[in-house]
Amino acid sequence: MSRDNTNNTPGAINTRYIYGPVPSRRLGVSLGVDIVPCKLCSFDCVYCQLGKTTRLTDRRRHTVQMKQFSREVAGAALRVRSLDCVSIAGSGEPTLSTDLAECCAVIKKYFRQPLVLITNASLLWRPSVAKDLQHTDILIPSLDAVSPEVFRALNKPAPGIDIRKIVRGLIALRRKFSRKIYLEVMLVKGVNDTVSEMRKVAEVAQRVQPDKVQLNLPTRVPSGRNMMPDARRIEAIESVFKEYVAGVEVVGKFTGAGNPVKGSRSHAMGQLVTMMKRRPATIKDMVSVAGVDAATVRLILQEIADVYSLRGANGYYSIK
Repeated sequence: MSRDNTNNTPGAINTRYIYGPVPSRRLGVSLGVDIVPCKLCSFDCVYCQLGKTTRLTDRRRHTVQMKQFSREVAGAALRVRSLDCVSIAGSGEPTLSTDLAECCAVIKKYFRQPLVLITNASLLWRPSVAKDLQHTDILIPSLDAVSPEVFRALNKPAPGIDIRKIVRGLIALRRKFSRKIYLEVMLVKGVNDTVSEMRKVAEVAQRVQPDKVQLNLPTRVPSGRNMMPDARRIEAIESVFKEYVAGVEVVGKFTGAGNPVKGSRSHAMGQLVTMMKRRPATIKDMVSVAGVDAATVRLILQEIADVYSLRGANGYYSIK
């Protein structure tokens, strides 16, 4: 995905840091905030919907031009009609940005909705990162595995990242972070979906004491590879977590309100381009975001394909 702040598609939203609102299976209608270049990340997860990590690192850096960021947030606050939350996620690992705290402060200035930070948890053990979370209302850290060999096979971390530090960081953070924590566990067939591994993760979750555990499923895998555990395995893992923590849920499909933004067909095209550059989406997702019917979405996809490299797999569409 290009981070250039230009877009040649007629009616496209000209935004570098803000995208959506998008329908989220976990959060309802969410305005997305993307503060790192694609794909600057400390993990190279096998299930990542954005594909392979091209900038694998654990070194934090400056990533945001704050004047432009503030203008875009202010503009989004005027444009958005209906919203459940603002979520910092997008093209990589947001805690790699040293601008994180300042970005959060700007968002809180313009939006009253909960501010969500979605993170792979790799750097939460660092005091400087933990301090940057002061404006966050909901923290969604990932913990897909505890065994070092499973962690390396699934998350493929940057050199020097240790799962034991991640676990200690999550436990320590819970003592200081008084707001909500939703611990996310991605279940991947044949990698971490054994009951024995998930019991180890559940034991850690018990020590972290999150407000809920979200068992997520790899429904947007760009490779088209089937990574979905079978239904019985998912049920068994859910039962294991319920032995250790309250508030366990298997994340399902988006069920929130549709039509979250105003706009014409050209505006809808801009919304869809902005979203699909950052995450794969179904036709149903696009209808919810763009505020147009499915037939119009399909016509827009044909136009987008004339300009961009539009990819489709398993009912999901993305732009590369």
